[in-house]
Amino acid sequence: MLETFISYDGLPLKSGGAHSISNAEGLHAYQKLRSFFELMTTNPQSANIFQLDVSLKGEGSKANFWHMVRVFGLPNWSFYGSSTGGFIWTFYVNEKQIPKAIELSKQFANLTLAINWQFQFVAIETKAILKGQNDIPILDKRQPSSQVYLRLSQKNTMSLWFTLPFDGLDTGAIAYIKLLKANLPVKLSNNHWKIWKLSKNGNWISRKLDVSITDE
Repeated sequence: MLETFISYDGLPLKSGGAHSISNAEGLHAYQKLRSFFELMTTNPQSANIFQLDVSLKGEGSKANFWHMVRVFGLPNWSFYGSSTGGFIWTFYVNEKQIPKAIELSKQFANLTLAINWQFQFVAIETKAILKGQNDIPILDKRQPSSQVYLRLSQKNTMSLWFTLPFDGLDTGAIAYIKLLKANLPVKLSNNHWKIWKLSKNGNWISRKLDVSITDE
């Protein structure tokens, strides 16, 4: 039974939100993430949506609804969601369309490309799933497993939630965290790591984990 695991949370609001990415780095970040998934995870398929806010006001170029339909097809559904009370149309984007979608998200102020991946971590050499991940508790139903959420628009961000089945910073954990830091398109903060332990009464208790040793 799993009694200890390590987490990294890249989306604590009190620290300013998700990792930011420059507008020019959207495609590079996506490509580096794909390489990261192939190397260190179960290499998940992504869930991609493209949101077009047709009522957005203010400065900046705006994409036309019918242009989006010609490129991506008819949206599956829409809803009232903007602050001005208008429609947000939601298109589903396949993997081959991602480069085009990223380019459009850089050009137009009323477009947002959201890509979400959920996965488990694997051993680099064998690609076997690291044992114990199925026993890690779901602390937030919005994050049922390790995941990356990439949001590309006029402001690009990447949210990360990682859970690693290690007892602490032993040799294996240090080596694995070093690989994480080396293969992601954003710099992981040493302040966002925690170690979780199962108490005698069945509650998971966390404390901050100093991973600065992984920078050496």
